Amino acid sequence: MKPRPAVFVDRKLKQRVIQYLSSNRCGKYVDTGVLASDLQRMYSVDYGRRKRNAFRIQVEKVFSIISSEKELKDLKELEDGHLAKRARQDEEDEYTESYSDDDSDMEDYPDPRETQILFQPLRSWNRKKLPLRHHC
Repeated sequence: MKPRPAVFVDRKLKQRVIQYLSSNRCGKYVDTGVLASDLQRMYSVDYGRRKRNAFRIQVEKVFSIISSEKELKDLKELEDGHLAKRARQDEEDEYTESYSDDDSDMEDYPDPRETQILFQPLRSWNRKKLPLRHHC
């Protein structure tokens, strides 16, 4: 496959599309046909002589580039926020592990009632004073 040529972007047009999108409350969906005709009317000196359909296609390309850049930026911000939240949680976990007031260390020790049951045969052996048998 041949490598795809780099897309030429009119920087001035890109800046104007960004400015248009930020100044007008377009909502969630943007009609690129309306966007193109508004830009052609607003900047008639630069875009007035261009054919409408060709200019609309160019505006659509610029809009798709801007949208993909925004998605990448939003994804990066979400990822950074998640990593920061995770780091805070790790710090809180370390703090609660090292400075906890509850008896979390007691989990390492068995319940005294269980040990009484486990050592009952040894106690009876001590009372009888029987020698230990080796099972070798």
